[in-house]
Amino acid sequence: YVNELGGSPAILGTMFATFAVFQVLASAWMGWASDKLGRRPILLISLSGSGIGMIISALAPDYKLLFFARAFLGFFSGS
Repeated sequence: YVNELGGSPAILGTMFATFAVFQVLASAWMGWASDKLGRRPILLISLSGSGIGMIISALAPDYKLLFFARAFLGFFSGS
């Protein structure tokens, strides 16, 4: 899919790594927010963000937007 969008194998690897990095960074913030706001609101925000990220991934016309979508998905997968 990345090749079809003009990317390379290196970009694909970077996308996988970006997801994991954003997931790790967001998990600390989501844990803190969960303590302050409660678990349910954070889970709903996380689920909504993941849905939006998947839609962006599906409709991405180029690898740059796909890269952003992977980072977005990683952030909202931190819960």
